[in-house]
Amino acid sequence: MPLAETAPGRASKHALADAVRRIVDQVALIDVSRATAEQLAVVQAACETAEQVLAGIPSLSELGGPQNGVAEDRLLIERGPISGRSNALAAPLREFLMDGDVVRCHAVFRSSHEGPAGNVHGGVLLAVFDEVLAFGQVPSGRIGMTGTITVKLLGPVPIGERVDFEARTVAVEGRKVTVRAQALIGDRVVAEASGICIVKRPE
Repeated sequence: MPLAETAPGRASKHALADAVRRIVDQVALIDVSRATAEQLAVVQAACETAEQVLAGIPSLSELGGPQNGVAEDRLLIERGPISGRSNALAAPLREFLMDGDVVRCHAVFRSSHEGPAGNVHGGVLLAVFDEVLAFGQVPSGRIGMTGTITVKLLGPVPIGERVDFEARTVAVEGRKVTVRAQALIGDRVVAEASGICIVKRPE
């Protein structure tokens, strides 16, 4: 499921997305009670300069978006807001692997994902499960779009700790694919999810 090889240009884009993730975290953690207006103005100017430089680089927007780029650009694990290596919004989920009928991946959540002090926001976990459940369909050969999701949060998920996710298809009935997933820290289950995905009609 991961890309077999990463071309130099794409690897550089991934590294850039990682750098932007670090910047987002640093901005979220700025202590405005001690930072000066001058310091913040310097950072803002640097960001505006970066924005101007980016405006001069060829963009997928010129093609109508990533869905019109080359095959690798269209992959969710490249462009998506949850697992996209090139999307600085993504945690991202890493190393999607199929182990028989189970799909596994993991993530380390950052300060920008915080809800309760020191822990991941529940809404972030729900969004991640949406993606995990979707990938959990893959071994079944039936791929649908999310219809419903139920998530049970069983305990805090600390920022900065590795969280392992696993999902599997448990039933296929016509166009409905039922998938279940869980999130673990070590051997402790911290959240569970189930979802129904709907396969498009043939027409």
